Amino acid sequence: MQPFGPNGELVTLGHALTTEIGSPVYTELEMAVAFATSSGTSRIYGALRALSARGAAATAHVGLSNGITSAQAVEQLIQAGVEVFGFETGGSVLFHPKAYILRSPGQTWISVGSSNLTADGLYRNFEANSISVSIGAPDDVAAIAELSQVLLNLRGMQGHSSRLQLTDLQRLVTTGSLIDETVTPVPQRIKLKPGVARQGGANQRIQVPAAPPPHPDLGTVRRPRAAAAPPAATPATASAIQSRFFGMTLSDFDVSHRRGVPGTPEVSLPEECVAFFPTVQMQGRRYPDAYFDVLLNERTGGARPAHYRIWQRPPGTEAGHADWRINVGHDTIDQTGAGGDILLVERLPDGSDPAYEVWIVRAGDPEHAPLLARCNRTVQARGRAGVKQFGLF
Repeated sequence: MQPFGPNGELVTLGHALTTEIGSPVYTELEMAVAFATSSGTSRIYGALRALSARGAAATAHVGLSNGITSAQAVEQLIQAGVEVFGFETGGSVLFHPKAYILRSPGQTWISVGSSNLTADGLYRNFEANSISVSIGAPDDVAAIAELSQVLLNLRGMQGHSSRLQLTDLQRLVTTGSLIDETVTPVPQRIKLKPGVARQGGANQRIQVPAAPPPHPDLGTVRRPRAAAAPPAATPATASAIQSRFFGMTLSDFDVSHRRGVPGTPEVSLPEECVAFFPTVQMQGRRYPDAYFDVLLNERTGGARPAHYRIWQRPPGTEAGHADWRINVGHDTIDQTGAGGDILLVERLPDGSDPAYEVWIVRAGDPEHAPLLARCNRTVQARGRAGVKQFGLF
């Protein structure tokens, strides 16, 4: 059972799946899911790309015309080397499986259950998935052969299953077979509410695991390219309005403002990045500001709502970096380990609540080095904040 195991430990299909995909034992992967969004594909993109690079075959069957499966998810799967088939039922029923199969001549790993290829389905929702590993028992061989044949039969259902190419994406968005995540909000999570349950008079909110950061090579969620257009190169520098991610290293001074330590838990913000966040305005306080909610992923594996404030202090004799600040609160600073950690903020599709998701990526985390490479600009902060690296991508 996701997200909690029999002893209360955190358990996710996403972690189990990426671990198995990373095993050199397997030579073939097949997935069949109802819904696929970039929130899910971006989390397993690195594992899929490595699988393809070592010569393994990967196939995905995804449901079409369901209002959730997106062109961006299909694009990311294809970029990772996955052969993608879209399944169209004509609206009579839903294409609704959630099966993940890894095969080799001597071993098979199977998950069949309720997890779609979305971040919440793989990491955060309450889901039930039955996972089995077979090393050649006769009964297992027969059952695996039957399931493999069913998936193979999907490809032969003319008029319902078709292989998808990058050049198909714009047409499929136009016909409503796929959504465009830059236009249609993806239902990645339920909206935040004042409280969903009460116990002893206090609001209680279930703490669930955090999804890992999306793969840093993917960058901005783009509109699907026109069918006749060649693949567009990722721009070296994205604007704040175009970007999906903002990343910035934190200084020793930034991370010093932990709970119980004097000082305000806020960080200076490069002016080039201000448009990534909500627009500030005068609201009866001394300086123009804006308050907004984020989903803060914790080091313990949980995630909680947090409240941020972006504000502008009018420049004095020295205009520049330190005139924009974000108060990220003690909950965020308490996730840090030392200066050099990266504050990573993802702007979610329009209509998401909250509109941003936040991670603290520590220097020892595997995501730190590739993210640091994306933070390819530097700025000299005023005061004790020092030189920071930042990036928009």
